Amino acid sequence: MITMFSFVIPTYKNNKSLLSCVKTLLSIGEKLSLKFEIIVVDNYSGREYIDVIKESIPDINVKIIKNPVIGAHHSRRLGLYNAIGDIIVFVDDDNYLTESYVQFIRDSYIQYGNKDLFIGCASQPFHEIDWIKHGFHPHSYACGSLTETTFKQNIPVYWGAGMCMSKNLADKAFRLDLTVDGRMDKKNYIMSGEDHEVSLRAYFLGAKFLYFDKVGLKHDFDRDRLNLMYYAKIQIGFVYAAWILKLYYLRNSKNIFMMNKVTGFIFMVILGILYFIRYPFKTESNLILFDVCDYPKYAKRFETVSAFI
Repeated sequence: MITMFSFVIPTYKNNKSLLSCVKTLLSIGEKLSLKFEIIVVDNYSGREYIDVIKESIPDINVKIIKNPVIGAHHSRRLGLYNAIGDIIVFVDDDNYLTESYVQFIRDSYIQYGNKDLFIGCASQPFHEIDWIKHGFHPHSYACGSLTETTFKQNIPVYWGAGMCMSKNLADKAFRLDLTVDGRMDKKNYIMSGEDHEVSLRAYFLGAKFLYFDKVGLKHDFDRDRLNLMYYAKIQIGFVYAAWILKLYYLRNSKNIFMMNKVTGFIFMVILGILYFIRYPFKTESNLILFDVCDYPKYAKRFETVSAFI
C-alpha cells in the first residue's frame, strides 16, 4: 500500500517555470489527498533563483537541497537519497504533471501493490518525431504517443520526464553513475538519454512497465529555444547517447565479442570506425570516433553496464 509520494525536481537557473511546476504538484497533491513531499534539488543556480521558491511557497512539504555536482542525474540521485516516500516521481523543472497522470500512478500502485513498477509518460522516441512537420509546437515528447515512428525493439523504454518508480527500484537503478548525463548542453550538441538508461536498468532489474498513453505532462518550452539550431544539437546528442547505450544492448545480446572487456573494446572500435566511414562529415561521427578510442572510459562503462546485466 502506498504511504507517500516523493516528487524530485532537479533545477538550474529556472525559477520561472520551476515555480509553476511546484505549484502544480501542490495543487494535485491537495486534490488527490496525497501524502507527499516535493524535493527541489538546485545545481547551485544562485540565491536569486531558489529564493523565489522559498518566498513564494513556504510550504512544509517542499524541501530545497543544494547539489554542487554538475549534471541532472546527480541531482536526481541526491534527491532520491533524501526522499522518504515509497513512490519516486522525477519531474523536470519545466514540466507540469497532469492530475490524470498522478492519479494513474496512484491507482497503479493500489492495483499492483508496492512492487517494482516503472511508469512513464511516453514510449515513442523523440529523435524520430519530425519537429519541422509539427511546426515546432511546444508538444512535449512526454505527452503521450505521437504515432509516426518506425522505432522497434523488444526492450521497453520510456522516453521523457515524469518517470516514476518505487523507492526500492530507484535505489537499485541509481546505485551507480549513469553512463550518459541527461540534457548537458555542450558546444555543438545537447547530451540526452538519461531517461532511456534508467529505464534500461529498470528492465534488467525485472521491473514491470506501465505506459500512460494520454497527456501526462505539459512541457514549458521557450519558443525561442525551438529552432533549427536546437533541433540539430539535440539530434546529435541523441545519436551520441544511443551509441553509448548500445553497450547495454550488446551485452544483453550475448554477443561473443562482448563477453570479454578487451574483445568488446576492439569490437566497439571497429563499429565506431565503420560508422565514421559511413558518415564522415557528421558531428556525431567525430564524437563517436574519439569516444571509441578512449579505453579507460569504455572500461568504466563496461563495468557499470555489466553490474545490471
